[in-house]
Amino acid sequence: MTNKISKILSISLLVFIANASVASIKPMTIEYSPLSDKKKQKLKKFNNTDLSCSINLESILDKRQNKETVAHVGSGSLSVSNVDSFLDSIRQEMNSFTQANEAELNVTANAELIRLYTYPESMNINGVLALLVDFSVNGKTVKSEQYRGFYGKTNWANGDGEYMTAINDASHALIERYVATVKDVCADIQGD
Repeated sequence: MTNKISKILSISLLVFIANASVASIKPMTIEYSPLSDKKKQKLKKFNNTDLSCSINLESILDKRQNKETVAHVGSGSLSVSNVDSFLDSIRQEMNSFTQANEAELNVTANAELIRLYTYPESMNINGVLALLVDFSVNGKTVKSEQYRGFYGKTNWANGDGEYMTAINDASHALIERYVATVKDVCADIQGD
């Protein structure tokens, strides 16, 4: 009798361990939240009328190594299914600050998303995005830059939406860095 109970307990334990080790992946969608009016005003000091070149970001391709997940939450992970539309919204927002009507030089940019993830740290949730951007003139790459957006927020309730908010806020930080360097990129390209 004790032998049977031992076997049943052993089998139950193995089944429990097997189920616990298989993490579930929860699919989510992320909607891009445009920059606030306050952030847009801050970026207007890099107004596109002051640019000596016009930069058109044509595409952002998803080149991440891990496209399956963007966060590990509790006993599972979060995945984002609509990354391409999210990236296109970011691209449109970036172009709204970098295209000049009467520029001396037209520059084409193409980007690759190399990082998109979140992680908890102590009582915070951090979001990270990173892009590699190639700037081209007449089809020839003349400059490459890497941009990184980081944002940390308080982990209020460990909700799935908080991880998506961290990604959105990190994308805002990335846009701000990109726009802030556009004048320098134009100057570097024209100096070559």
